[in-house]
Amino acid sequence: HSPYEAAAGFIIGHRISIQQRQTMMKHMARDMGEKVDVDGTVVHAFPSPQLLLTLGEYRGLNAQKIERLHAVAKAALDGWLDRSHLRALSIPDALHQLLTLPGVGPFFAQGILHRGAGVVDDITTDDLTQVAVQKAYQLDHVPTHDEIMQIAGAWQPYRMWANVLLHVWLRREVGLPKTRQRVAVSR
Repeated sequence: HSPYEAAAGFIIGHRISIQQRQTMMKHMARDMGEKVDVDGTVVHAFPSPQLLLTLGEYRGLNAQKIERLHAVAKAALDGWLDRSHLRALSIPDALHQLLTLPGVGPFFAQGILHRGAGVVDDITTDDLTQVAVQKAYQLDHVPTHDEIMQIAGAWQPYRMWANVLLHVWLRREVGLPKTRQRVAVSR
């Protein structure tokens, strides 16, 4: 994946299930994306930014999501959803830039940067990470970001991958918290 595809995925997936997002992105790739032959098997790439800019309507996407996808496509064409560009910035600067995209808040910005751009040795500042660390380490309180960073010292240099695995474990084995707190991005 790329920061561009991650950003598009977060916009498409807002307020729908992960499965619905995956299905919609697969259909968009099939309907609009480039066909690529891989050892005799045709696979479909997610639509390029140029193609995404031509999108007027699409089944399951409202006008606001299409407008936001156009902004993502423009950002990609302007070069600032490029993996090298984002990784060359400091993490706070990259997050600040991503937060200027319409519809992208702190959680999405961190996902675009960490997953899309492939930042592997950092920890996101979101409520799911806090709950996952609390449950995994059997803490009697929700840990602060500083406490999480201290615990995560043992996960270096792959702290983000450990973070992703904790999220997967939380969703599959423990279950998501009934209420979610929005955590501001601060570093």
